[in-house]
Amino acid sequence: MTELLIIDSIFVEIIFGKIPEILLIHSKFLEGLRHRMCSWSPQETTVGDLFALFDEKSVSSAYLSFVDNWFEAKHLVKQLSRDKPLFQKFLTEQSREHRSKLSLDELMISVIQRIPRFELLLKQLLKNTAKEHKDYALLNNALKKIHSLALYINRVKNDADVISHSSSLSSTTTTAQLDVNQSSITISQLETICDGLPASALLGSTLHEIA
Repeated sequence: MTELLIIDSIFVEIIFGKIPEILLIHSKFLEGLRHRMCSWSPQETTVGDLFALFDEKSVSSAYLSFVDNWFEAKHLVKQLSRDKPLFQKFLTEQSREHRSKLSLDELMISVIQRIPRFELLLKQLLKNTAKEHKDYALLNNALKKIHSLALYINRVKNDADVISHSSSLSSTTTTAQLDVNQSSITISQLETICDGLPASALLGSTLHEIA
């Protein structure tokens, strides 16, 4: 029996390329955490050093590669869903069967959000750990490392949001048949179209020509 090909393997690689590596990273992290929990000692057990895993070059490289590719992958999923009904059907079925009913897009963004959430977790752990405890310094060091990675992830995500808003703006202005060369669009109108996003972030120097 011939297996039905939903999408080409090259598309699978673009969308899920780094997922196996990231899954392995978190599996190792979870294994280490479970081991500590099984032999927990309030005075002796540490967890801050477990986060050192995310400072390894191979780990940060896997995450950064996924983040850098995320916007392209997201756009590809949207395009394939539109052009390939069988793929859209597959995604719908998988989302329905998922325990949290999450779509592929929601699952992909959850990977992006993981490191920033680790940063919040580490801040809470530090807040509730005595400075005299040997884990305090480890947690503090882990927070610094995770913070750097989280900053990069947030910057990439924000850039992607700007591009997305810019594309939406382009579509909106085309539909409305607005001629920017006639200086008929004000800055406030642009910001309204973009749901409050500063127009300068979208159009740069072109904004001054429109205004």
